[in-house]
Amino acid sequence: MYFRKLGIVATLVLITAACSKQAIIKTSNDKEQTGLIGSWQWVQSDGGLSYHVLTPASTGKQMALKLTDSTYAFYTNNALTAQGTYQMETRTCIHNHTQKPFLNFSTGNGFMIEAQRHDSLFLSDENYDGMGIIYVRAANEIK
Repeated sequence: MYFRKLGIVATLVLITAACSKQAIIKTSNDKEQTGLIGSWQWVQSDGGLSYHVLTPASTGKQMALKLTDSTYAFYTNNALTAQGTYQMETRTCIHNHTQKPFLNFSTGNGFMIEAQRHDSLFLSDENYDGMGIIYVRAANEIK
């Protein structure tokens, strides 16, 4: 019951964030996504066909994303699990049909940036039954 309520609250936060103005992210070839550059610690993923809520506590995994001005790296329990380059694009969001920045990764799927506020980053995998992912800026830079 607790996890279901937590999932509902997280979804409401994600929807609210998705419907609000974007923070400091410009997309195009000018690469002015400096608000994204740095290390991000995974907090939660939620969604899917049967609506799952996943957290570091429920999965036993600490996941992180590191972005530079043109490269990305994903880490799971401090081990590098994926890396490559990315490009910022502007795409139409399937959830609310607005133009939003999209992280297009060289090695596979990308993520729509639903919102970025302060030190929180809200992403989605852009599927109707997809997952929303929440990251917070990491206290320490990933090396």
